[in-house]
Amino acid sequence: MLKIAQQKDEELLANPNPFAIVLLTAKAALLGKKIKKEDRDAFLLKTKIKLARQLLSRTMSKSKIRALMNFLRYYVRFSYPENNIIFDKELANITKRTTTMGIEEFLLDRAKKEGIREAEDKAKQEMLANELQQRKNIARNLRDKGIDLTIIAEATGLSLKQIKAL
Repeated sequence: MLKIAQQKDEELLANPNPFAIVLLTAKAALLGKKIKKEDRDAFLLKTKIKLARQLLSRTMSKSKIRALMNFLRYYVRFSYPENNIIFDKELANITKRTTTMGIEEFLLDRAKKEGIREAEDKAKQEMLANELQQRKNIARNLRDKGIDLTIIAEATGLSLKQIKAL
């Protein structure tokens, strides 16, 4: 069992494990609940910005950073929505990106992911086609050796019609 509130910020910040950022985020959310409502958002904003800076300074894949940043963004919630705008602006300053660039990056990232999905789908189709061809080759070899066609069908998963057509 891990007690999040008892974890030391310095140790978590020094820890290269991405889960340390998750713990820091959860700890910030827990601590924020103990602060008076009028002071809570200021504390959470300062903490989220600090965690964002820490996260962006780490050497890890963009996908991990993006996932952790989304966790930070949505797990630690402000009482006042306008603080989300302040956080986003500060994040843009930290990353030296404008909102427009963020949108362009989002669109490029989406296009890249769609391309990857298409490539994965094509690879799966090719793999299935290769597997089917291998099963047909095995069925043909077994048929040529005089093995009963129903046994071949059970062993290869091909239909009797497919085996007879070989």
